Amino acid sequence: MALALAQARATLAVHCAPAKVETIRARLQAAGLAPAISFYEADPANAVSIDAMMDRVLAERGPIDILVNAGSAQYACPLESMPAERWAQDIAVTLNACFYTCRRVLRTASRADGTAALLRPG
Repeated sequence: MALALAQARATLAVHCAPAKVETIRARLQAAGLAPAISFYEADPANAVSIDAMMDRVLAERGPIDILVNAGSAQYACPLESMPAERWAQDIAVTLNACFYTCRRVLRTASRADGTAALLRPG
């Protein structure tokens, strides 16, 4: 998704684990792209952490036109042996983080009609 947006010359603000930053940057550069890109870190299961990250993004980048929520957590094991804590973490990351970021983006939408495009691939 970042590659397609970069090809369209979008400015990117990416929330990801620090270990993924260089991989993402390398893929974009390998494709001959050098987009305006910033990386942000936050605990995706924590509303306060997401709000603080969104404060930084909005202060540095301004209102967001397109939000791509592609983050997820996945603890692969048979359902009967899934620890309840892991299930709660997976739900918090996959659903709550999407809600927290979408809510903030819609409050500050930049399009003339006050909307933003919200994408959840997969």
